[in-house]
Amino acid sequence: TTIAESQPIDVLFPLLTEYFEAMSNIILGLDGTIDKFIGDGIMAFWGAPVEIHNHAQKACEAALICLAMLEGFNAQRRKQSKPEFITRFGVHSGTVIVGNIGTENRLNYTVIGDAVNTTARLQEVDKTYHTSIIISEEVQKKLGKDFITRPLDWIAVKGKKQKIRIYELVGKTGSREDIHPSAAQVDLCQRFTEGYEAMIANRLDEARSIFTRLTEAYRDWE
Repeated sequence: TTIAESQPIDVLFPLLTEYFEAMSNIILGLDGTIDKFIGDGIMAFWGAPVEIHNHAQKACEAALICLAMLEGFNAQRRKQSKPEFITRFGVHSGTVIVGNIGTENRLNYTVIGDAVNTTARLQEVDKTYHTSIIISEEVQKKLGKDFITRPLDWIAVKGKKQKIRIYELVGKTGSREDIHPSAAQVDLCQRFTEGYEAMIANRLDEARSIFTRLTEAYRDWE
């Protein structure tokens, strides 16, 4: 968004085209449906028009691969002294209405519903937690052990009174090398989860001890 606000349109247009094409190819390659481009953002969904039983896994894998692709994308941009793209992802699962929605003069194949709004809010919440990919508990429950996550918080997203539990998605083991988490990432997520669960269970001394050791171990880690 910062780039979009700072660049003239004749410079911005080819930048966005290159970015959208790279991201879209990944999404489509994992059976996603691109709903629309919203400014400099992409809205996509899985499970329609063709039902996909492992839609959560495919959506999460797409987000991870997009993020990995972006690292190489930005490395090239740095060499060319071009602005880098910082992208955040929100992934949620729920019941929606899908179909051709609009008027007699204009129809759009899209999804609408509370789950769509929640997904958009999760992407925004990434800013608060300094994360790249936030998923809801509904998604986390559908993932296998090969997806590495850590719990972050219970939050009330904008426009909703009921709180939802959110997780950071870090990587996927036994898969592509570019989305395979490092040993340090796996260790941090496992120990962080232990500390978080201790805190939720009101074992505060145990939680404090775990988080203190984590802070010491990863003090200089970005």
